[in-house]
Amino acid sequence: MIANVGTRRRADAAFTLLELMVALAIFLIATALVWGSLAQTLKARAILETIELRYQGVRLALGRISRELSMAYLSKNDTPGAVEPRTYLIAERHASSAEISFSYMGHQRLYRDADESDTAVVTYFVESDREDRGKQNLYRRETRRIAPRDERDLGAAYVACEDVVKFELEFWDATKEEWQDEWDTKNADGQPDHLPSKVRIRLVVRDEKGRDTPFVTETQIFLQEPLWFQGGRS
Repeated sequence: MIANVGTRRRADAAFTLLELMVALAIFLIATALVWGSLAQTLKARAILETIELRYQGVRLALGRISRELSMAYLSKNDTPGAVEPRTYLIAERHASSAEISFSYMGHQRLYRDADESDTAVVTYFVESDREDRGKQNLYRRETRRIAPRDERDLGAAYVACEDVVKFELEFWDATKEEWQDEWDTKNADGQPDHLPSKVRIRLVVRDEKGRDTPFVTETQIFLQEPLWFQGGRS
């Protein structure tokens, strides 16, 4: 009778160890599954955050271009004897992207009492990245005043939007009632002395999967006709 009790205890002990091993195996499998799911969730979240930051950068760039173009202006109150007009809008179409320079009423002084004007000339252009020549960026440059005195007033170019494939512009000519892909207020054969009523901006960027993704917006230019204050300057 005593021998049977000892045998049963040994059997119960062996069965308990087997249960422990099975439970441990189940725990490890469950842990691996949970960790794998968590890793995938974290990876998806990181990708979504990258996409959101990328698209937010594109939207900010388009918003800034739109806002600045809406404040573009021309003026006939130029410096007497000036060969070139101080105010203009010139947009040219190159192989894959446009380049635009225009005068606008939106320059902000970074320092109090700075020797700068409230008006300036802004230029947007596409150029290869300074470090990675395999990609292109949209750059922005702004002068310190409407008529730069020297190279220091031209302003430094900085990246407005990264990894840009195309930067395209279209200008609505209210006189001809059609879209133009170039505009030149300096040229007699262009559109002298008047600005387009609205501008369509198209920015094509490369997404996280290497696909070309277009973004399009339009903006209105409020002052199409040049300012002219007789006896004064603008």
